[in-house]
Amino acid sequence: MKAIILDAVQTLRLADVPKPDPREGEAIVRVEATGICGADRLAYWGKDDRRPAPLVLGHEAAGVVTGGRFAGCRVVVNPLIYCGECEFCQSGQTNLCLYRENISIPPRQGAFAEYVQVPERNLIMVPQDVSIQQASLIEPLACGWHAARLCRRAFPRGRTALVIGGGAIGLAASLSLKAQGVLDTVLAVSNPTRRAYLRDVCGQDMAPQDLGGAQYDIIIDAVGSVASRQMASAHVRPGGTIGHIGLDDITGGFDMRRLTLHEVTIIGTYTYSAMDFEQTADAAFDGRLGRLDWFEVRPLKDAPQAFIDLEAGQVAPPRIILTP
Repeated sequence: MKAIILDAVQTLRLADVPKPDPREGEAIVRVEATGICGADRLAYWGKDDRRPAPLVLGHEAAGVVTGGRFAGCRVVVNPLIYCGECEFCQSGQTNLCLYRENISIPPRQGAFAEYVQVPERNLIMVPQDVSIQQASLIEPLACGWHAARLCRRAFPRGRTALVIGGGAIGLAASLSLKAQGVLDTVLAVSNPTRRAYLRDVCGQDMAPQDLGGAQYDIIIDAVGSVASRQMASAHVRPGGTIGHIGLDDITGGFDMRRLTLHEVTIIGTYTYSAMDFEQTADAAFDGRLGRLDWFEVRPLKDAPQAFIDLEAGQVAPPRIILTP
């Protein structure tokens, strides 16, 4: 089968690789749409030691099951594979499973390919009125849904929110906060092309370029840089909550004196639980998360150029979806 392989830092190529063999309890999905995630871009730059080259990247997948009891079913894939038995799985925190695996993290290959193998319990059926491309957005939406849920749980009285970052995760967090009742949510986005797209096409409320002294009950940092953590530290209200989901870099930025003196809660948020993924799919399929039209489609073979365009900030939609 054809697949995009990360050979080395900033080096992607289209190659022939073995098609996965079905195993008991697992399904082979013919991939029809895979989004390019920020995690894929970190691996591309050599900034994610969990994803060493050579590797097939990609985990935001949707497609059609090729055999077994779900043969012919249109599905979206939950790429986080959990054991179901450890203490975290038993408490519903499947994203913290002691034995978790993830598509595109060895030993699992990713979904920038014609086929991908996943456990059957990681499949969610896609309604006929939802396109496969739209279904592939469930994974980044679930990341935002999970972050929003954790922040709301930490500060249930929160009524205002700032989301930092205009990628798919930032948009997902904004959409999820609003769907979960935090209606006064704004996005802080520096790239003017992306900012205009989110405002004009996605109908998002944008924060002013200069926030001044504005403070927010909840801040979700979907960038994870020194600058974004500085912004979150400066604009969270006393007693508020910061949800940190971005992984652009890993040190510096938090004003720990201010955060300590004002009793701010900081929550690290990682992916989503199986429950979050299912809740997100339900919310997306019934329209609570908007039109799901914020993507651009490119063929799998053009993945190398897609990564170049993303790094140059030349892509207006929050997500590029690759189709084999």
